[in-house]
Amino acid sequence: MFQKKVKNLLKKLKDSYRKLSYQEKGIYPVEHIPDIEVYPDLDFLLLELPPRYIPMMPNGVGYVNNILKKCGVRFQTIDSNVIIYHQYHSKRILKKKPIATKDGYTMKEDPWDNANTAEWDRQEVIEYFLGKMEVLISGIVKNKPKAVGISVQANSRKLANEFVKILRIRAPEVTIIIGGYDCVYNYTGPFLVPDFDYMAIGDTELTLEPLIAALAKGERPKDLPGIISRYDSPDRKWVATPLLEDLDLVDFPKYEWVDQTIYKNYKGGHLVPIVSSRGCKWSRCHFCSECFTFRKRSPGKVVDEIEFWTSLKFSVFHFNDSD
Repeated sequence: MFQKKVKNLLKKLKDSYRKLSYQEKGIYPVEHIPDIEVYPDLDFLLLELPPRYIPMMPNGVGYVNNILKKCGVRFQTIDSNVIIYHQYHSKRILKKKPIATKDGYTMKEDPWDNANTAEWDRQEVIEYFLGKMEVLISGIVKNKPKAVGISVQANSRKLANEFVKILRIRAPEVTIIIGGYDCVYNYTGPFLVPDFDYMAIGDTELTLEPLIAALAKGERPKDLPGIISRYDSPDRKWVATPLLEDLDLVDFPKYEWVDQTIYKNYKGGHLVPIVSSRGCKWSRCHFCSECFTFRKRSPGKVVDEIEFWTSLKFSVFHFNDSD
């Protein structure tokens, strides 16, 4: 009788263990992978799309998030890149086998690794990850934010362009704003990402707020400094993006839209980007995408930022300076 009770108890324990998530079992270093949920009644939805190097935090999106906090609008920031990254690797690790596309192509163990950027040129890989973003796309279609901002750089460019095509068909009323590393110059940005309503060129601390405020009111401004739009006058003369001279006037990103501990790779490593300066003392190289006047933060501000992250148990830092 006693042995039967023990046997039944062990069976119940095994069944309970099987029902635990892989995070609860301690197999994966991230305890909770958040769901992607688009809030209703948004003036602006800011997005980071795959891929961007993990475990690096999205520094540029972090600074834009800070700008949006000053705009007095209802906004949301979603880093779909980090969520989809952890969905991908937790599935791969749990099932103990490589992940393949519907056409049978076996993807690299880590498509986000800098050695595997060519993965994101493959159409079947793009289609696979667009499928994983259906929850995000459906949320945009359902809740119809007034505007969607997308950060684009070389690795995410192909997926971002496909993502915009889908939004144009399924949510044509949503205004699309493009920014990021692909939008450093006004003469190259539209070539790399051709479909947009507005494109923010370079740093946006002094240009984005007026645009967001106008869009929230239902307006369609044109001929804005540092901004390209499909509403611009045909004879418009380009006015370059004004540079923020005093970097101490802006706070560093804290990525507070999510529990920051999610910013680690599947091995548990993390990397906090620190920007102590912008621009370059030389800034004359035509092949470079960061030819802007050199400006630096005060040492105390940089130390404060590092201290903030060490208080949250982050200990590895990468200085994202051009010079």
